[in-house]
Amino acid sequence: MFDLARHLGSVVLIYFGYTHCPDVCPTTLGAITAAQSRLNLDAGRVIIVFVTLDVSRDTPAALHDYLAAFTEPGATPPIGLTGRPEQVVASARDWGITWRVDGDFIDHTSVVNAVAPDGRLCLRYGYSQLADPTAVAQDLHRLLVDA
Repeated sequence: MFDLARHLGSVVLIYFGYTHCPDVCPTTLGAITAAQSRLNLDAGRVIIVFVTLDVSRDTPAALHDYLAAFTEPGATPPIGLTGRPEQVVASARDWGITWRVDGDFIDHTSVVNAVAPDGRLCLRYGYSQLADPTAVAQDLHRLLVDA
């Protein structure tokens, strides 16, 4: 069971997606990993949480293997979360994520929610805002410094 309160003192980046996504999910994870890597010694204080919207295919083992590609040296490895479908629906709703299944594809809200070290939701990055990992890293650094 994931408990956000256990990560107080860190910035937690929460992203909902799925491992079979052909483009948006890996691009988003790559962008936040790139921002995380720019934090040098503070990289370990940024936690990436990937919540699957595809609970039937994204097993814990599949999540682990997928997220291994988005682990930077010195950084905390991303955390992959799954659950019962009703748990994922409730969690996605709580974070403002919507989606619809279209065959093997899932059309979903692609935002990264940033939770500050004090536990409050403070930033929400849209897909295009992640194109500049240096700017994102500056935001994350500021959150860590202000903690």
